[in-house]
Amino acid sequence: MKTLYPLKKKRIIRNGLSIGLLVTLLLFVNLSVMSQVVPVIIPDGGVEIDGDLESNNPTDGAGDWFEGLPGTGDFIFNNDGTPIDPLMSHIYVDPYDSNTDLIFQASKFNEDPNSWSWTSGKASGKSDINNVMFHMASDASNDMWLFLGSDRMTTNGTSYIDFEFLQNAVVRDPVSGFVSDGPHGGRTLNDLIVSVQYDNGGSAPTIMFYLWSQVGTDYKYVEQVIPAGAALAFTN
Repeated sequence: MKTLYPLKKKRIIRNGLSIGLLVTLLLFVNLSVMSQVVPVIIPDGGVEIDGDLESNNPTDGAGDWFEGLPGTGDFIFNNDGTPIDPLMSHIYVDPYDSNTDLIFQASKFNEDPNSWSWTSGKASGKSDINNVMFHMASDASNDMWLFLGSDRMTTNGTSYIDFEFLQNAVVRDPVSGFVSDGPHGGRTLNDLIVSVQYDNGGSAPTIMFYLWSQVGTDYKYVEQVIPAGAALAFTN
């Protein structure tokens, strides 16, 4: 349902979301802040989590997703959407505001992906995603950071954006469903969801973490209660 191709910078700055995650043995702690520079080595100047996606804006010397104002801060993607380092960064682009988009149909968070279905139609504005991007980089302590970015067509109403990390493939079939190789209820134990939750269209979302777990004889995502200091995540 997602296609990778270059895009114009003006298309990605649309109700944007950026997240910085310090990845450490799948342990995380919830922390939400409005602006922060993550001191990774690439790009030069780190990555500023502030929502404008432009380097050196507003902080001179701060890196970001795209080239912005003149300054010493570097960037992850060229302004045509091509990554500086294709091994560590990608943008995935999906049509938006389209009546013939491929969308999920009555598919739930905890369901076996083999039971999901898709159809052709128009997504609701708060669920209509055009761009998803990621970047991985290490800092001076050799901690690995994962940066995630996405957008929505509109920001009204309660909604969420989920980033799901699966150990086995889930593939859309050509008819109307999906096929999953996950052996535990369609997923694999310890698959991960990073969920960014917006309440009533708010601009300060809450980040939650879920692991695919066995509960009795069933499998489902279980929210993780993480000790303070185990890891770090924040969003704008």
